Amino acid sequence: MNAMMRELIPSSTQFLFVDLQPKIMASSRTLAPDILAAAAGVLAEGADLLGCPMTFAFAPEGPGREPVSVPELVQYARSDVSFTRTVTGPFLDSRIAHHINGNERRTLVVAGYTVEVAVIQSVIGARAAGFDVFVPVDGTASRSKRTEMASIREIEILGGVVTSVRSLLMRLAPDLGTPTGRKMLEIVSKLREAERD
Repeated sequence: MNAMMRELIPSSTQFLFVDLQPKIMASSRTLAPDILAAAAGVLAEGADLLGCPMTFAFAPEGPGREPVSVPELVQYARSDVSFTRTVTGPFLDSRIAHHINGNERRTLVVAGYTVEVAVIQSVIGARAAGFDVFVPVDGTASRSKRTEMASIREIEILGGVVTSVRSLLMRLAPDLGTPTGRKMLEIVSKLREAERD
């Protein structure tokens, strides 16, 4: 059964956030940086609600400087789940790969900037390691629409599932008759507020 047809289950899902840093995201042309940051915040809040592990991979911002996350992720990006790397793909860094594999959850949700570098490299590494991978497109962005679209097609060819933040989180908490489902609906409603601003 391919990843698209598999049921998304919180107990087997984890999240990877890559290069969601204001300094880097400022060059985004396919989604406004504030909208991307809001979507990432919604994803993290949903993951936290469900108890899904989160990993944060950052790019260096200069000699002697600690990477700075978007404000929406700061409360989740604790030092024990945050890594600064010098390689394009998180799975090329043995510390990050070990951490993600150590969570023992075989479905990986990837959000980040840019699609054609950090996100696709994450997908390549995760697929090679045997993960089912979901990429919510509104949790990603790029410098170019053309290269973003090519990379999204490549992600699908690699076996990744391209989805949206709203769809993904509601698949993880589909029962609106439960407190968790109702809270998730409240969380994803923040996307509409961000899109209107």
